[in-house]
Amino acid sequence: MASDWKLLCRLIADVYNRDDVEDILDAAADSAAEAAKKTLEQQVNMSALLMEQVYVAALQAGVALSLDLSKVEDEGVFYDAS
Repeated sequence: MASDWKLLCRLIADVYNRDDVEDILDAAADSAAEAAKKTLEQQVNMSALLMEQVYVAALQAGVALSLDLSKVEDEGVFYDAS
């Protein structure tokens, strides 16, 4: 967050040289990448929790589930589905 404050302070300046612009864009890109990574991690964790809840509910209902890990690990299946 401190880097965001520095970025904001720099944006208030009237004149920007090439180095300033590159630094500002780099900082913005880093901030966006960090936010995207955090969001992706949250989505992965939520998906894992959902899968755990489905599995537990199925077991409690007496439903046997199986998983073909080869399909989970096959990136081609993922891209074909989307």
